[in-house]
Parts: sequence; structure tokens; C-alpha cells
Amino acid sequence: MKKLEALSPFSGDEGFMRRGTRFETSEARANLLVKAGLAKEVGEEEEAPAAKPKTETTRIAKPKPFEDRETKDANPVKETK
Repeated sequence: MKKLEALSPFSGDEGFMRRGTRFETSEARANLLVKAGLAKEVGEEEEAPAAKPKTETTRIAKPKPFEDRETKDANPVKETK
């Protein structure tokens, strides 16, 4: 059995695999998936990268009250000479 990581979503003998999902499969199936570019082999010592915690800069700001917003006319009238 070989350990693989999905490089793109696919459905097969293993079920539906999303990108980044790690799974085990037979050597023959692993070779087929690697050759098709759907998965890559991963070693036992390799770990998945940890998700970064959300910081203040990545959070979406709360919208301002409507009265405080600057509004722009959707179709401004252009004066012609």
C-alpha cells in the first residue's frame, strides 16, 4: 500500500477525493494516479501543513452605517458641448 495526496478532485475506487486529501491505495492504482497527475506520493515522515489562525488583518470589517458611506451615481450624466 502507498500513501498519496490528491492534487485535484477525483472520484475512483477510493471514493471522492478532494485536493489535499491523503489516502492509501494499492501500488498499481497509485502508479496510475501519479501518472495521470491526480495524486502525488507522500512519505511517512511528511506531515500536512497546519492551517494558519485568522488574524485581525484577514478578518472582514463590519460595514459602516449607510449614512456614513460615500455614494456614487451609477450613471453619471456627462455634459457635452
